[in-house]
Amino acid sequence: MYDGITCGWVSKFSSLTLESRVTSTVEEVTSEGRDKSHNMGWALQKPRRAGTRFTENVKVYLTMRFDDGEKTGWKADPTQVAADMRTARDIEGTRKFNRSEWLTKTQVQGFFSRLASMKQRKTSVDQV
Repeated sequence: MYDGITCGWVSKFSSLTLESRVTSTVEEVTSEGRDKSHNMGWALQKPRRAGTRFTENVKVYLTMRFDDGEKTGWKADPTQVAADMRTARDIEGTRKFNRSEWLTKTQVQGFFSRLASMKQRKTSVDQV
């Protein structure tokens, strides 16, 4: 199977010249109904989404959980913190966070990592 694919590829592309490649690319693009301006390669980059900032409520909660772990020595697991955010309730029994404020494990990990880094920088500056 792979030999057949390789032989087909070689036969298709060994007889091409620069002009025939450009012409065939333009013909393929227009025949597929795509825009002619996108005929240069497959790897067009997607625009990067702008990150959303955490709300103050989320920052306070995560900082509190991080500090509790620092004080007790039982550091919070980011997976468990992300799960706890979905069920956290305040004193009145209403949800602390709405669905748009829920974070993933990697977001919590990143936040904890930044807090640890800031704490480490602060202690190294204080020692100097």
